Amino acid sequence: MKRLSAWLLPLALASSGIAQVSDKPTLDQLVAEALQNNLRLIAERYNIPVAEARIVQARLRPNPTLLLQAQYLDAFGLDFSLKNPAGPPEGDIGLLMPIVRGGKRAAKMGTAQWSKTVTEADFLNASRNLILDVQLAFVDFLLARENVQLLQSSQISIEQIVEVNKNRVVAGDVTPLELARSRLALLQHRNLLFVARRRFRQSQFRLQILAGRPNLSLDFDVTGSFRREEPVPLPGLQETALRNRPDLESARREVNRAQSGLRLQKAMAKPDWTTYSWVNRQWNIGIQNGMSLTFQWNIPLAVSDRNQGEIMRAEQEISQSETRVRASEREIKNELAAAYFNYQNALETVLLAENEAVKQALDVREEMHTVYRQGQEPLDVLLDVQKFYDEAVLSMNDSRAELARAPYTLSRP
Repeated sequence: MKRLSAWLLPLALASSGIAQVSDKPTLDQLVAEALQNNLRLIAERYNIPVAEARIVQARLRPNPTLLLQAQYLDAFGLDFSLKNPAGPPEGDIGLLMPIVRGGKRAAKMGTAQWSKTVTEADFLNASRNLILDVQLAFVDFLLARENVQLLQSSQISIEQIVEVNKNRVVAGDVTPLELARSRLALLQHRNLLFVARRRFRQSQFRLQILAGRPNLSLDFDVTGSFRREEPVPLPGLQETALRNRPDLESARREVNRAQSGLRLQKAMAKPDWTTYSWVNRQWNIGIQNGMSLTFQWNIPLAVSDRNQGEIMRAEQEISQSETRVRASEREIKNELAAAYFNYQNALETVLLAENEAVKQALDVREEMHTVYRQGQEPLDVLLDVQKFYDEAVLSMNDSRAELARAPYTLSRP
């Protein structure tokens, strides 16, 4: 349980108070909203009391059975005689008590308890995944917003070119074909902006859905920017993940649950006994009534069925769960290694774009707009420069987003 203490505290804080809904929430506020309001996570939380109910059921002992019996009754009115030598009537009252052998009750309790710990780890893992989904959706929202703002700015520049060409056509400086080509470029750019706005709406809605908001708003916005920080070295990240990841802890606890299940199946191989004890009363004809006490002990003989198949299944489940632990450990290491590699590539790309590519593209674009208005460069060159600038900034935004995702992917427990 100590391995998951880093997760228990934020979840407890999120569930103890009411998350404040803000018009422009920060990432921390959205995470708190999601932990409190996301219906899928709330449904997942119910698995814990369900597991607790199974523990209660496993603790119960078998109930005795009350035996009431009447036999040899003169139901047909023939009277008991030498010609009808039945009877005498008897009445029995007693108890049937099962005797559970082999430690079945303790094994059931152990299996149910380990199942609960697996359920708790699964819930923490579901919370971890939800937090990561919110964090990545937050970055996607910022990326989509940045791209829309860029393309809106570029559209304004192209609209200005169209206006310039209108005036130049009136003055006779250019042909109407030049104006038509600039309008076509504006139309193409509007299509790009339409796609960018559609992606912005998708990221906007997804972030609100993950936060558990019942009603989606078109005016939804967030407060924050791309996060940029250097993670700890890869070996430290892998060591922390192998120690704290709830999904790996769940797999480890599943091994214990499987081992407890094997003990249960071995206990089931020992058949239970059943004891009977009852008082018998006879109503004799012509002589004194009689009473007696009877004991009976039923012992099944485990000659053929000794639960061999279920024991074999439980043994295979242990091997399977142990293999899953090793697979999870390997996947976690490789996942972190790939994410760390992507972070380093994204950092190099962002630094190159911010220091050289975007800055140079912006300078060239401004200069090209100026010389085009002076009639010194053709429209094709201007549009190529504008396109290069847009692609450079979009590429930089993608790299900045990848760089912002890395801390969330790498630092999550």
